[in-house]
Amino acid sequence: MKKSPNSKELFADICQSHSIKSPHRIPQDVRTRWNSTFLQLTGVNRCRKAILEWQRDKKYGLD
Repeated sequence: MKKSPNSKELFADICQSHSIKSPHRIPQDVRTRWNSTFLQLTGVNRCRKAILEWQRDKKYGLD
């Protein structure tokens, strides 16, 4: 979810509209940190509704 400040702000707004608690970011998976995959999956699970809505927007999402 490395995007511009505008898209990060939009994602935070979408998270707030879905009553998702902050932080409104998904941690990156780091090969040398044993728990980073777990933290990333936890973040994705917590923000899944916002991610789906954010991806539906053609400007920020997939075509």
